[in-house]
Amino acid sequence: MDPNWIMAIIAIAAIVSPTIVSVIDNIFKYKSRKLELSYPKQREALSQFVFCAMEYYVGGSFTYTTKYIAAKNNLYAYFSNVPSKEIDKLDELSKSKQLDEYKKCLNNIAIKLSQQIDK
Repeated sequence: MDPNWIMAIIAIAAIVSPTIVSVIDNIFKYKSRKLELSYPKQREALSQFVFCAMEYYVGGSFTYTTKYIAAKNNLYAYFSNVPSKEIDKLDELSKSKQLDEYKKCLNNIAIKLSQQIDK
């Protein structure tokens, strides 16, 4: 093989290699930044919903109701598959004051939503 061909291949590899490494590095940084920004918001929205749901059950005042509705809306903003039927059931159980069933339903919602966080 001609030494000029070998030098040409080395020169092309020297030009292309940093570009490929840079593209792969940028993709990795983008995905890690996306994870960094996405999951804390989901965790915060879920914990806020559980806290506000319990306050709503106990308090029932306008302030607690407003916080609960805002926390519920945050779930729809940060999660893709919010169990709407179970949230409606949660509202019904709050009105009928069935604490044990209310806590079970709230736990089921938290379990389903927390499974979406670390994927």
